[in-house]
Amino acid sequence: MSMSVLKRNILFLLVSQGATWLVTIFLLILAPRKLGSDGFGRAQFAMAFVGFFNLIGSLGTYQYIVKNVARDPAELARLVISALQLKLVMGFVLSGVAVGTAWAFGYGGEVLTLIAIGLVGMMLSLLNEMTMAGLAGLELIAGSAVWQTVQVYVASILGIVVLLTTRSLNAYLAAFSLATAVPLVANFRRLRPHLHHVARRSPGTWKALIFGGIPMFALAALSLLYSTIDIPIVEAISGEDVVGWYSLAYRWVGMPIFITTIVVTAFLPQLSALATVAPEKFCALTNRALKLVIAITIPGAVGVVLISSDLIDLLYGPTFEQSVVLMRLLAPWVPLVAINTVLGTALVASDRHHRYIW
Repeated sequence: MSMSVLKRNILFLLVSQGATWLVTIFLLILAPRKLGSDGFGRAQFAMAFVGFFNLIGSLGTYQYIVKNVARDPAELARLVISALQLKLVMGFVLSGVAVGTAWAFGYGGEVLTLIAIGLVGMMLSLLNEMTMAGLAGLELIAGSAVWQTVQVYVASILGIVVLLTTRSLNAYLAAFSLATAVPLVANFRRLRPHLHHVARRSPGTWKALIFGGIPMFALAALSLLYSTIDIPIVEAISGEDVVGWYSLAYRWVGMPIFITTIVVTAFLPQLSALATVAPEKFCALTNRALKLVIAITIPGAVGVVLISSDLIDLLYGPTFEQSVVLMRLLAPWVPLVAINTVLGTALVASDRHHRYIW
């Protein structure tokens, strides 16, 4: 694929991110006010809990499919169809395990209901991720970005309606879970014409998907564990109010990370294709990706530190004043994570992921 395709994908991802920011920031301002620190913390805890099982279900399959399809498009149908079947089975199994685990740890009532609602979104997300992987391997990323924007708007508008009316945590979380069906249906319809001549799934395909994705799964597991394990720990030690303060700080600090997600999504297919046939171009593309994320995340982190006090005071008042110091402590983490993510993506694309893990 030409450089023009890469630029087009980055442009669409940037426009998509910009289009979602307005409604996302509005919701980030409104939700803590309407739900309170305890309700907001409860919802964030439920999503973090589901996130661990979503990680297990992901298996690193997205990167595996993107990398292999970018190198050999003929593999698309076999890998994607088998992956959809695998993720459907895993979604049901993991949902049962998640509910059982939550019950065993003593979570009941509204928290257990919120977890169950989140698991519906998890199942839809696992399936959508596979359709997006197939499209990304073909570098058809622009359309996925558009439908991702539609999903955010549908979920956010429904969430805002709930916050302004019933303020029901169950309905609020359900809005985000069910909205995942929008890009799933749209992306599958876009991918379907490319799934021609699909043979019956061979017994070894699931095995290849599982074991082929394990290195990427290990990387994602370490990243998620590092970035979210603190939420259950904080909840167990300090309660839902503190989780609310911490989650709010985390959400604002994470804003500059958008460029990292855009860069690795757009660059991974070409990095995978170039790694084995054009090492010099691969290195040049990796350096370009690094420069992009550094140029955005360092100023973004500095900005978060400078405006944190005024921002929290203006938008949330004294209820969330404890979030200020947390934002200042977390801000330096942003550029470091961005650089690490780009380098890790380059290692994955060049089949040297073991160096990143160890």
